[in-house]
Amino acid sequence: MTEAVHAALKHELEREQARPSLVEIGVRFCRDLRAPGASLITAGPPTRRFATACTRMTDVHRRLGPDGADDQRG
Repeated sequence: MTEAVHAALKHELEREQARPSLVEIGVRFCRDLRAPGASLITAGPPTRRFATACTRMTDVHRRLGPDGADDQRG
């Protein structure tokens, strides 16, 4: 059973490390806005990637708490 837990944890760690960081998402978003012809008016509705990034930022903010300290409770 321990081997199965280690394999599952390794898989989840690799999956998490493969995801772009919030910084990378933010930089990509800003570059897209600065791209020639980009416009907030013609950009259309928010993409799923943007919505996911906003959700992740909200989760990080909740975890840090109002004073910016990492809250290990949840």
